[in-house]
Amino acid sequence: PTPNYPPPMTLQARATHTHLFRGAELRLPGLPALTPTTLTILFADGVITAAELTESPETETWLLHVHGHTTEAGAVLEPSMWWLKDSASEGDDLTVKIGGRLP
Repeated sequence: PTPNYPPPMTLQARATHTHLFRGAELRLPGLPALTPTTLTILFADGVITAAELTESPETETWLLHVHGHTTEAGAVLEPSMWWLKDSASEGDDLTVKIGGRLP
């Protein structure tokens, strides 16, 4: 028989708005420093989507790959990649600022 382990915890970031844009902030509870990880993003309108946080080896820039999703208001957002501008930790929580969208 296969052991019944609980599924692994997924980090859930909280966005300050219904979508991402340059200057938007994400709060990452339980992540004291940037590290490559899979996460979900909870937007201000209650919509949740999957994302991945990675570091570009060429530029040493942190990237956020966001899966496509539909906002509560019905706007369809295609998958996107964003570079992160700043980060600040407070205890075990990290807040990151979106620097801009990549093509």
